[in-house]
Amino acid sequence: MAKGNLEHDATTNAPPHTQLKALIERVESVNEDIAALTDDRKEIFAEAKAFGLNPKIMRIIIRRRAMEKVKRDEQDALVHVYSKATGTPSPADADE
Repeated sequence: MAKGNLEHDATTNAPPHTQLKALIERVESVNEDIAALTDDRKEIFAEAKAFGLNPKIMRIIIRRRAMEKVKRDEQDALVHVYSKATGTPSPADADE
């Protein structure tokens, strides 16, 4: 069956409008799950803030933890170089 073609699909033996509706409903279900998870994440950050933690810094750490080590190391090196070039203290200076 060609893209965008809503003719009968012999491989599944289902009318195309049935397949289309099922796919749309699956996407809608996933969207509902995403919305619920987004609400959960907001609650977690609100809880962290109530404990006196900084959600912005937590997001940075979460983003960095998701990076591959090589990418994270590259980013750290660039931050250090740019900081030195602008006369700004670098986080790497604290290690020295």
